Amino acid sequence: MTPMRGSLERSHHQLGFTLLELMLVILIIGLMVGTVSLALPDNAGQQLQQHATRLHAQINLANQQAVFQNQDIGLLVTTEQYDFYHFDGDRWKLLEPQSRFAPRGLPELAQFELSVAGQLVELEEAQQPQILFLSDGQMSDFQLSLSIDEETPGFVIQGYLTGETNLTVIEPQR
Repeated sequence: MTPMRGSLERSHHQLGFTLLELMLVILIIGLMVGTVSLALPDNAGQQLQQHATRLHAQINLANQQAVFQNQDIGLLVTTEQYDFYHFDGDRWKLLEPQSRFAPRGLPELAQFELSVAGQLVELEEAQQPQILFLSDGQMSDFQLSLSIDEETPGFVIQGYLTGETNLTVIEPQR
């Protein structure tokens, strides 16, 4: 009887991992990889979409704030970034950098193209806001395009004198 009892005791003390333990570790690793991949933008197109969506929301917020605070607000678009300003009666002043209107740059390789009232605006030497949000609810009639290249979807934010805005995706031409 002794030999059988010894073999039973050895089976309880085997080294290694059980299938359940291995499956649990694989599940935890999979969840961690999934969380990290969702948190990080995976390509330039996704970064551009995030910037376009944020800028569209900021434009709508600036238009509302201009009305509610009875203060004219302007958007200055350059080749590398965009900044929101308010008019204090004498000159344009940068809105608080810690606010929702903090200056923001574009993702790498992205570019702006701006038309105001149907006229293409030169962005390299811009010093004054080109898009205005007036305290009476009106805004400049504009079309602001964000793009990277012909293979990546671009975005167009269009604003109308009535204060309405649209965000449109421009699919790449194939």
